[in-house]
Amino acid sequence: MVKKILVATDNSSAAWDAITYAICLAKKMEMEIVVLQVINDAIYAEWTGMLNNNLREELEKNATESLKSICVYGEEEGVRVNPLIRFGNPPHEIVEAANEDNDIMLLVMGSTGKSTVERYMMGSCTEKVAHEISRRLPCPLIITPTKARIPHARLEL
Repeated sequence: MVKKILVATDNSSAAWDAITYAICLAKKMEMEIVVLQVINDAIYAEWTGMLNNNLREELEKNATESLKSICVYGEEEGVRVNPLIRFGNPPHEIVEAANEDNDIMLLVMGSTGKSTVERYMMGSCTEKVAHEISRRLPCPLIITPTKARIPHARLEL
């Protein structure tokens, strides 16, 4: 049984910092990565008035392409990366993914994400997941700083 690190991504610079950190850690600990991108279909439905199949397929295609680049990066570093796409509320889906795979020993997330508007209106996804540690999250959570805000962030192990 191979132990895994779950990394949530929204393709922000903070998420890439978290991915870099997780891959470095996985390499040292001889673990695999599960990289998860959650497509918040409710937000798109709210913004567009509906989420039609074409839009859903396009969002999934974009997520698949993004995850492929993360898998290639992991492979170049000698770490197996397994892509995972889910639809729904990101904090909920991240916690559910951690609960569903008993081999996931750690969750890594960036400190901030892409959407400033969404964070202002609903709170940070990372903050919501961190809040679940005492309730439903079955593994430790590492929150990485982002080099965009803290250029001297120490993300190399």
